[in-house]
Amino acid sequence: MRKISTPFGGGANIYYLKPLQNFFFPLAFFLLFVCLSANLFAQNVKPMTGKITNEDGEALSGVNVTIKGSTVGTSTDAAGKYLINVATGKTLVFTYVGSDQQEIVVTNQKSLNVQLVSLASSLKDVVVVGYGTQKKATLTGAISSIKGEDIVTTKNENVQNMLTGKIAGVRVTQRTAEPGAFNNAFDIRGMGTPLVVIDGIPRTADDLQRLDPNDIDNLSVLKDASAAVYGVRAANGVVLVTTKRGTSNKLELNYSGSYSWQIPSGLPSTVNAIDYMTLRNEAAMHNVSGGSPLFNDAQFDEYRTGKKQSTDWYPLVFSKYAPQTMHNLSATGGNDKVTFYAGLGYQYQEGFFKSSDLNYTKYNLRSNV
Repeated sequence: MRKISTPFGGGANIYYLKPLQNFFFPLAFFLLFVCLSANLFAQNVKPMTGKITNEDGEALSGVNVTIKGSTVGTSTDAAGKYLINVATGKTLVFTYVGSDQQEIVVTNQKSLNVQLVSLASSLKDVVVVGYGTQKKATLTGAISSIKGEDIVTTKNENVQNMLTGKIAGVRVTQRTAEPGAFNNAFDIRGMGTPLVVIDGIPRTADDLQRLDPNDIDNLSVLKDASAAVYGVRAANGVVLVTTKRGTSNKLELNYSGSYSWQIPSGLPSTVNAIDYMTLRNEAAMHNVSGGSPLFNDAQFDEYRTGKKQSTDWYPLVFSKYAPQTMHNLSATGGNDKVTFYAGLGYQYQEGFFKSSDLNYTKYNLRSNV
């Protein structure tokens, strides 16, 4: 701060602050810029109105209208109308339950009416599907499901044996290991043999057992009330099997193969000829009405003196292991209009008899377009 002399002589008490001069001028220009920018922005924002309807022209209330990338939004009233302040060039997003979402860029229009299209796929979440492929069988009741890739983690000639311990409530008991017999006890919660539905068509348990596991896309087990849609035949539950379908992609080839050995978990211990005859005589003598021995002392002496020799028939009749092999080759592909799937399976299983009387070969072929 300093005193300034005037040309009229004398001194005038005029003062100014030089440091404030360097501060106020930039501040004034900044405030002017902010005011001009706010004015231009205010001119860019405008109220947008419109009406939202469905495919039949009926007004939709409760439609969410938001500005994309922001938290600004509103919803339509009972007449389907809305009002929102939006800048030109911004995108309005219209969302409604059960309808396809739409995004529209705001230009110079003063109003924007939108027609929302219903999503047909959403019906799969609430409609119970009977004989056919379903996304969700029901909203209530007990349902268990397993994917095809989880089934084939266990290698076995029978699909039912592959399900052992993988689905809650499902019991599988293998009655025989004879190749090709496929003799299992299969039930849900001990209620008896369930209804088997493969690709929407009722089948038998034998059809499920002989199905190539590599062709299965999904397997669902319906229990209690969830199986009621199938009627009285579903009293013991329902097993729904959906096989693989083609995809609208380029051609894809898949191969899977395995080679394994089956080994008996245990075989009865054998006895020699003398012990066998002794046990048979004791069983014959312990009858309510009395009895007599089947073998006399002379027959025992033939084995004691070595005149006759005992023979262990197990190593001569049974093998220590039985090999089995499974192979599957599938092709899938298609386009937007046509899809196809084809699967070829081969299985060979040997029995434990060395005579090869129980060897079994199976071929599977499944295709759909």
